[in-house]
Amino acid sequence: MKPSQWASLLSVGKMLLVRNRQTDERTFAGAQFFDTSFGRLCVFQGGSRDASDVAERYWNQVAVFAAFSCFVVEGQQGMVVEVRPGGSGVSVLDLVKPLGGGGHEKAGGFKLSKVRENPWTEVLVALTRGFITSDANPIPGYIREITVPPIVLVVDEEN
Repeated sequence: MKPSQWASLLSVGKMLLVRNRQTDERTFAGAQFFDTSFGRLCVFQGGSRDASDVAERYWNQVAVFAAFSCFVVEGQQGMVVEVRPGGSGVSVLDLVKPLGGGGHEKAGGFKLSKVRENPWTEVLVALTRGFITSDANPIPGYIREITVPPIVLVVDEEN
């Protein structure tokens, strides 16, 4: 490779970094946030890479990040949830293990066999097992009504 080609390659690398940052910013801006017993939970639609990238960029603003993606296999719908910790020191494994998931302290995931109308609520209920805190409603087991903006879910269909 000639030295004159390096400038071109470096400019492409910078452009990719900017695009990745913009994608992370859009994902974080479109996320739903919930106050839970383990801290602030950030839930958004995305995959494993999205979960890692957004958690890495915004780790100090949220306790736990959860990215979900929906799928259909042999006519059965489900959801995969990828979980990453923020700056809170929460062990992801402690959150996902009771849900049949796996991983380690810094990355984990689990599957939900059904996706109802509100996938954010599904993830919230699964991770908190029904316990959230709120200034308005600090009652264990109470989940306040959650309004979520309309979204088009991307579903991967496998044959």
